[in-house]
Amino acid sequence: TYFYAIHVPFGYFLFIVALFLLIRSWKQTSTIYRRQRIILILSLMLPLLTDLLYILGITPITAFNFTPVVFSLSGLLLSGSVLYLRFLDVLPLAYETAINKMNVGVIALDALGRVSHINPAAEQITGIVNDQVVGVEAGQVIHHLEPLWDSANGRAEITIPQGGDNHTYQLYCVPIISGNKKLVGQVITLDDITEQVRLHQKLESDIVQRKHTEKVLKENKAQLSKLSITVEQSPASIIITDLQGVIEYVSP
Repeated sequence: TYFYAIHVPFGYFLFIVALFLLIRSWKQTSTIYRRQRIILILSLMLPLLTDLLYILGITPITAFNFTPVVFSLSGLLLSGSVLYLRFLDVLPLAYETAINKMNVGVIALDALGRVSHINPAAEQITGIVNDQVVGVEAGQVIHHLEPLWDSANGRAEITIPQGGDNHTYQLYCVPIISGNKKLVGQVITLDDITEQVRLHQKLESDIVQRKHTEKVLKENKAQLSKLSITVEQSPASIIITDLQGVIEYVSP
């Protein structure tokens, strides 16, 4: 019929476009999303191939289209993806493009504490690759965050050896709350405060040194005061000169 002649080509066109977009973005997809994407591709391919075979006349039962049955199998595949691969559950929490350009390390977690995204700065700090840990519980793979879990105020400091030197990072954990006041995720930032810590340590050292100098000067002044009293009260005549022999002091 006229409707069938339009519907079938248009339906195939949509299927092909969807497959093209899924395959095209394969390299930019994280590991856990690739598993989900395979399920999507299979769910599209099965009914598409079945209907194509029916149109070509290749079918076990004459004039019987198995496509609706195969659609049911595709539904089962998607159901398994939802249950076991948690399809539509592990979602990005921020715009990756903006986060990836930040100099501050950013780790995004979902409501269950699983890694949703790690930007390049955080990868460099922790040595962990985003694609290898997406969908995994953060506490199992990012041990640098352990002090943060023990913190009551959502912040902590850690020291990480890098390039033969120790770098200090300030960790902040910010919960993401939805409109109905449910926890939907967390964002953890790692800010390099090495220079601030070194400056603070230098200031503390200078303060300690200054206090020590003031104490020594005070002690010397007290000793000089005692010596002056001793000289003034001495029965003997005392004359003090400089290195050139110029008289500077004569006792009374």
